[in-house]
Amino acid sequence: TELVKYTLVSVHALVNSDKIKTNAGERTLLKNLGSWLGQLTLAQNRPLLMKYIDIKASLIDAYERGRMIAVMPFVTKVLEGALHSRVFKPPNPWTMAILGLLREIYLDEDLKLNLKFEVEMIFKALQMPIDEVKPAKLVRGRVRAMQNNPDFAAPKPQVEAPSFGPVGLSPSISAAAAAAAAAA
Repeated sequence: TELVKYTLVSVHALVNSDKIKTNAGERTLLKNLGSWLGQLTLAQNRPLLMKYIDIKASLIDAYERGRMIAVMPFVTKVLEGALHSRVFKPPNPWTMAILGLLREIYLDEDLKLNLKFEVEMIFKALQMPIDEVKPAKLVRGRVRAMQNNPDFAAPKPQVEAPSFGPVGLSPSISAAAAAAAAAA
């Protein structure tokens, strides 16, 4: 319908916005549009046509570009529409493929907790144990943005601990103890 098309135009504009990583208002709007879109389509047993929006490709692109902070909540809200559907409830292959991709991303150790929580919530809403969904193999090996990426915890730099001599004493104390021992 025309309403779905206009909604998707707004979704594309928000996803490609430069401010989506930093502006919570834009992310909230995108999340609300996801809920709206899920209710207009999946909940009414109508598909989201790939020629208008490819959910998996959007997630993969967001993974690479550091935009999952906005796209993942959008996708989970769209999938909530499957709750009220006879067609799109799991084990629907389309839904399961998206859940498999979400599970793969969820298993990344560096994924921020708020995004892990989004994944856990959609699995709970769909009454699917997260362990029962096989992770996809779509983002493994893909290069993701490392600079200013709000989706992942920054890698911890390897810092070598300073050496303080025997029993963790500072060098000056060790030298003083050695001098006292030599004098005795």
